[in-house]
Amino acid sequence: MNQERINVSSVESSVDNIDRDPGKRRPIAEYEVQDRDRIRREYISKGPFQPKGHVFKKSSFGKEKRSFQCNWPINDNRFGDDVFVSTGCKNWKKALAIFREHEGSVNSTHDQARILFEGFKNQRQSVGYNLMKFDKEDEVNYRIRLTASLDVTRILLKQGLAFRGHDESLESENRGNFLEILDWLRDQKLEVAAVTLENAPRNNQMVSPLIQKELTNCCAVETTKVILEDIKNRNFSLLVDEARDASIKEQMALVLRYVNNDGEIVERFLALVHVTDTTAKSLKEGIDLVFAKHGLSLSRLRGQGYDGASNMRGEYNGLKSLILNENPSAKYVHCFAHQLQLVVVNVTKTHGAVSDFFTIVTMIVNTCGSSCKRKDKLRQLEHEKLVEGIESGEIKSGRGLNQETSLKRPGDTRWGSHFTTLLRLKSKWSSIIEVLENVFEDGANPDNRGISKTLGMRMVLDLLTQEMENRFPEINSELLTCMNCLSPKNSFASFNVDKLVRLAELYPADFSSIERMSLPYQLKTYINDIVDKVEFSNIEDLGNLAKMLVSTSRDKAFPLVYRLIELTLILPVATASVERVFSSMKLIKTDLRNRMGDEWMNDIMVVYIERGIFKKIGNETILRRFQDMATRRKQLSSSVS
Repeated sequence: MNQERINVSSVESSVDNIDRDPGKRRPIAEYEVQDRDRIRREYISKGPFQPKGHVFKKSSFGKEKRSFQCNWPINDNRFGDDVFVSTGCKNWKKALAIFREHEGSVNSTHDQARILFEGFKNQRQSVGYNLMKFDKEDEVNYRIRLTASLDVTRILLKQGLAFRGHDESLESENRGNFLEILDWLRDQKLEVAAVTLENAPRNNQMVSPLIQKELTNCCAVETTKVILEDIKNRNFSLLVDEARDASIKEQMALVLRYVNNDGEIVERFLALVHVTDTTAKSLKEGIDLVFAKHGLSLSRLRGQGYDGASNMRGEYNGLKSLILNENPSAKYVHCFAHQLQLVVVNVTKTHGAVSDFFTIVTMIVNTCGSSCKRKDKLRQLEHEKLVEGIESGEIKSGRGLNQETSLKRPGDTRWGSHFTTLLRLKSKWSSIIEVLENVFEDGANPDNRGISKTLGMRMVLDLLTQEMENRFPEINSELLTCMNCLSPKNSFASFNVDKLVRLAELYPADFSSIERMSLPYQLKTYINDIVDKVEFSNIEDLGNLAKMLVSTSRDKAFPLVYRLIELTLILPVATASVERVFSSMKLIKTDLRNRMGDEWMNDIMVVYIERGIFKKIGNETILRRFQDMATRRKQLSSSVS
């Protein structure tokens, strides 16, 4: 039994480390013989791989330099020999002729490899399958049995519940969520009861922990596949943060932010990665592994969003700098929510009176919160004051009143309205300073009272100004100021052609010199076309503007302008989505489930967080992936009769 667990663990580890890039894959001959079929099937499930946005190194040939060109015709259904998988090729002058020779004739080695590949994919042609005799009824029963296990898996993943029980024996009163829900399903459907558990073959009950993990992995892979297909070749931003789980392991969460086909800003959870330490180098290596696994290119990254930790935003060795060294277009933005919080925290620590105030408030909260009696007494007093205020007319009553509903949920940060709000806050900062300056001058008048209070206000004002300047660097200020010119608020009052051209210059990888020259003309045509249109008159934020441009096909009419809008919406200004990932992690990996493996937890997290996508994935898609991921004793029937 222990040896079996070691072998399973070894295979899982090998599968998890498979690189989608054939040039970086470990040769199949280096794997154990019993593992090779599983590895081959994992290669197949990943599908063809073509690097996107890769800059190929040029080789010198006399006075000329040549390299591989992405536009050379390569048939993706063909498979390579040693030149294309190991030794490599540099004779680019004769590259097309080499490709044609590589394809070969009908009986070539290449064509024979294709035939073997297609035969390997069809498990019904395997020796093991043909040695066993199965009838149609066996295959139908197998499908019913496997579908029942998948249905139970779906429920548990959607609710984030545990699969296993402490005691799963027949004598146990509680055999765990998976088996208990399967028992309930058997009571509801007689056809399921007839072919599951004790009515199923002992070696094909499809309820073992390994089967549960494989089904969960299929659910996670198909969910992630939908996300990656939605991103396609679009630019995106990366939100990253790390936190410790219940077993005191450092986990790094990755969230992608992009604009979909409908012009909507979408933030999707990609992966949870266990990192041995939180140095920038380790985090970067973790990101590279995830990108390689899913076929994502760092060259398409257009934004980075982190909190303010030094390992993240360090100027020389931080994660931000390591990514910028590879891709200067990946603009870094320190989470605005964290920045504003740090401004307030630093001011309160520096100013004695403000610091004392929050210290006293903290003591009151701790004193009342540590005792149920004191907490109940405080609630009763507040209730009596509220009733008294309503009866006297001092407080208005009604639905939505007297509730803390004025602030938007963190989830609203993903739709674009937050960007306009933050820009408005920053643009009004100088006005706020001016108003407070006037208050200071009025307070300094000898005829007025409260001079000491005003002097205290002046000190707080100076501290706030200094902290705001420190926390919001000029490069981000210029970027955000230029982006604000796209805002549709007040009939596009902030629209400025020169600043938008400057914005395009900040993204040299996205706008060629010719496109930058034609951009001013397209901007002028764009603003003249939409400024007086009724459908654009009530739009107040950039997110809704993008959706309206797509719905009216103006994204095709003004592609350069829409590209600027996409880059603006992609830029992450808050990391609320990553924080929600860690909230989910606390629900999934609890003290009672602290021995959960990293891949097992990642699969559960992907499905649980992106359950809206998972809900739309049909059973057949998941069952087919499950069937193809390993050599199975039985095959799925085409349909249940």
